[in-house]
Amino acid sequence: MKIKYSKKETRNLGNYENVTIEISVEDTVDAFNETQEECFLRLREFVINRLPIQFTQPIQSQTKTEEIDLEVVKNKVVKLIDKDENNRQVIKSMLASYNATILQDLNFSQLKEVNNKLIKLYDQYK
Repeated sequence: MKIKYSKKETRNLGNYENVTIEISVEDTVDAFNETQEECFLRLREFVINRLPIQFTQPIQSQTKTEEIDLEVVKNKVVKLIDKDENNRQVIKSMLASYNATILQDLNFSQLKEVNNKLIKLYDQYK
């Protein structure tokens, strides 16, 4: 007989963003060494002990490596327009693809994507 245990947890990261992690484990009951209840408790303990580890590591690395400052992105926009006035239209169409007219209209993940696109655009001038 197989027993399965799963647990899902959601945490709010702020900026209207959430992270959900689900861990599931399934194992066959070893009828000679444990009861169904013991197998269930073993799987439950495994998942409960593992979930915090899976949850905290990605969040810590994400917040350290993915900080995007709106002012930094604005400065990139200004520098790109200074390099070539045609970049103004490129940036406007980039924002329009997110249904935005200004950088402040973007959420965190969109701002991050725009930042990466601006870096690529700026690299063309090097």
